[in-house]
Amino acid sequence: MLDQVQGILRGLNEGALLLEWQGLVFEVQVPAFLLEPGTFTIGQPLSLYTRLYFQGSGMNNLYPVLLGFGSRQERDFFDKITSVEGIGPRAALRAMTIPVAEIARAIETEDVRLLSSLPGIGKQRASQIIAKLRGKLTPFLAPGEERATRSPAPARTAADPAREMEEEAMAILLQLGYKKPEAEKLLQNALARNQKITSAEELIQEVFRG
Repeated sequence: MLDQVQGILRGLNEGALLLEWQGLVFEVQVPAFLLEPGTFTIGQPLSLYTRLYFQGSGMNNLYPVLLGFGSRQERDFFDKITSVEGIGPRAALRAMTIPVAEIARAIETEDVRLLSSLPGIGKQRASQIIAKLRGKLTPFLAPGEERATRSPAPARTAADPAREMEEEAMAILLQLGYKKPEAEKLLQNALARNQKITSAEELIQEVFRG
């Protein structure tokens, strides 16, 4: 696995950095927030944490694409985003137009408006990201934000787990802007289609499959 590349920055090329190493120049695609003016200087030594994937279709039409990140944390966050169904490397990189701490905070606080404003992330995909990753991104938050984004723990009761699952899924749909009657119908239809659902995450995913 290609974990890291080091070299001299020789230029920029439509969302990518041109990195020279021992006479070779590599094009490394990076998140848009790393291309803000003043982030890098042409001629400076640069080290990037990398991911390599192959793009195209068919064995004879594949070509390698090298992705670069300024830190291991940024690369780990990219891995988290690409774990969401339907979000590939290209889409994840394109969506990272703001620092990862801001995206992580939006996911942890269910800020659908911010998430859906990112390139390629609409309302439906934002809900899928929240359902999949909420509660798993505190390591990516800015220092001091973990406690602020954590919701107060509800009182524990002996409530029916299935009802708790439906209530959690209902809260997510209401946060996304659905009216309660519409959300109730969507949940009922999802449960009717798939009676093996055991978590709010699975329930939300089934809602959007329908």
